[in-house]
Amino acid sequence: MLSLFYRVVLVLPALVLCLEKNDPCVTPNNEDATCIPLSSCKILQDGVLTLNESIIKFIRESSCGSDGELLVCCGSDATYIQSLEPLQHKLLPNKTQCGIDEQSDRIVGGAVTSIGEFPWMVLLGYIKKSNNESAGYKCGGTLLNQRYVLTAAHCIKVKRITDLKLDNVRLGEWRVSTEEDCTGDNPAVDYCANPVIDVGIEKAIAHSNYNGKNGDNDIGLLRLQRNIVYSEFVVPICLPSFHPPLLTEHTELFAAGWGSTENASTSDIKLKLSLSIVSNQKCKEKISNRGRVGSNQLCVGGVGGKDTCTGDSGGPLMSTFSDRNSRGNQWYQVGVVSWGVGCATNVPAVYTRVARYLNWILDNIDEF
Repeated sequence: MLSLFYRVVLVLPALVLCLEKNDPCVTPNNEDATCIPLSSCKILQDGVLTLNESIIKFIRESSCGSDGELLVCCGSDATYIQSLEPLQHKLLPNKTQCGIDEQSDRIVGGAVTSIGEFPWMVLLGYIKKSNNESAGYKCGGTLLNQRYVLTAAHCIKVKRITDLKLDNVRLGEWRVSTEEDCTGDNPAVDYCANPVIDVGIEKAIAHSNYNGKNGDNDIGLLRLQRNIVYSEFVVPICLPSFHPPLLTEHTELFAAGWGSTENASTSDIKLKLSLSIVSNQKCKEKISNRGRVGSNQLCVGGVGGKDTCTGDSGGPLMSTFSDRNSRGNQWYQVGVVSWGVGCATNVPAVYTRVARYLNWILDNIDEF
């Protein structure tokens, strides 16, 4: 049976390097690796079984020789993620514009971001319905293009029992408490960010099938009142393609936000952390009867002390892909923060799986 899948991989010709078994090689996403039999490379072998076109293409491009069977340049578990191409559409920025973060290095969990890191992240501001006074920032989101922000449906459809109403979006923020974000205490000599951009919301679109009880279809879009000009501190994030790479258990993903910290207060500065995928089956077992996890959702985390919390809702779960031309990494969005059981409680958090909603997103984005 497996040999049939191997033949599927080789239906179309690939550039096969004349390397020998165990020779060093470089994967299609520029990762240093080793040339070994496909049968010994679990990450690519699992990819064959998915019959995903983009993965099959990547495996063909990984061919490095033959030793009685196909030899492949076998990289790490992140190979599929890094080989992704972003979603291309006339209303979305192309890969020369989206997901570019000149401030970001590889995340190590629980750290403070640098000024300008994750420049697609936004804060959602709320007002009190009773008196129209500011109620602060209660959710996050990501900039998709010059006019639209991606967030969670529950950030739009605020419970009627609360006195809150979604009012505005803030872009280019880092430290909430300061009018100007700088690396030190002297703006005259320190590196400082551009002023934040506060803009009203022209239209809020929550998914029509959003279920507030189980969190299914927890995704939404905000159309801003005016077009946003990109800068070093305001950049759109990439979306995954219609045939995204397979996310396997233990794949490392990344989250960021201004949500509650370990001392239960909202963070003044944008924070970041790394989280690992948990299979939906294991997630269901850990969450038990506290909620459901369906195919539109994914789970990450469950390690004490590392989680996204209240105030991060609507924010992104992210990974990187490698641009083979620039040899640099760019970011794309895997999930939207939806719900969890407390914060950092050894129970995985649940995210809306963005790849399931690409058609919905494109159907609800209008011309600028």
